[in-house]
Amino acid sequence: MLKPATQAERMAGEQMNGEPGFIRYGEGVLQLGPFCGHNGIIFGFSSEAFYLPVRDAVIVMNVNRLDLDDQSQSTELFLQLTKLLFPQEVPW
Repeated sequence: MLKPATQAERMAGEQMNGEPGFIRYGEGVLQLGPFCGHNGIIFGFSSEAFYLPVRDAVIVMNVNRLDLDDQSQSTELFLQLTKLLFPQEVPW
């Protein structure tokens, strides 16, 4: 639906301060190495939804949680799972 130039700019992403070079953020798109997608947290819930183009694979992870630190409980699980499933593709 987007013009190719618009999509390319959206996916360009910028390195996030203090994060490894494989983590980049564009307009609404987070890039974790070869994965692109989005994550988010609200009190009681965290989620990850990422696409791996080279494998045409999608991983969606939702975690119900109830804690006060407002930290994602799904990101670490996502990183561990992708390392098991796609060890040749991930830089972590």
